Amino acid sequence: MNPVLKGVLIVSGVLAGLLASALVVVALTFDPNDYKAQIQQQVKTSTGRDLSLSGPLKLSVFPWLGVQAEQVSLSNAAGFSDPQFASLDALEVRLRLWPLLRKRIELGQVKLRGLALNLERRADGSSNWDDLGGERKEQAAPPPAEPAATLPELKVAGVEISNARI
Repeated sequence: MNPVLKGVLIVSGVLAGLLASALVVVALTFDPNDYKAQIQQQVKTSTGRDLSLSGPLKLSVFPWLGVQAEQVSLSNAAGFSDPQFASLDALEVRLRLWPLLRKRIELGQVKLRGLALNLERRADGSSNWDDLGGERKEQAAPPPAEPAATLPELKVAGVEISNARI
């Protein structure tokens, strides 16, 4: 065997072994439940709504980076009749790792079980989902001085919704 090829194969094997070891260490030591409060605070900051993560969060690492959550709910906008905008019995989202290196986002099948979505429109035409698509009106920022960054390519294999009520 060519010595250069042999060296490349050895280096590749060592790197693959280190990557696999790192993924195992992360999977065994990282607990996503430690970050529930930060996730909830970020949602509150971004949307002005309360996110409740009552059930456990579970993380998977390889070949997909995935998260599973149970008993998830998002509060409604102020002034609407139902206190909850949406709730889920279970949620599962998986993200492929390798496409991230090419600045692409590839999701597997997004699974939503026990979705309860409370959509409401007022007589003036406003709805309880108007503020979820972008900036909140009361915190409108001035237009950016430079063009916004281009979003990465996004692919979703599918969305599976079971036992839903809208």
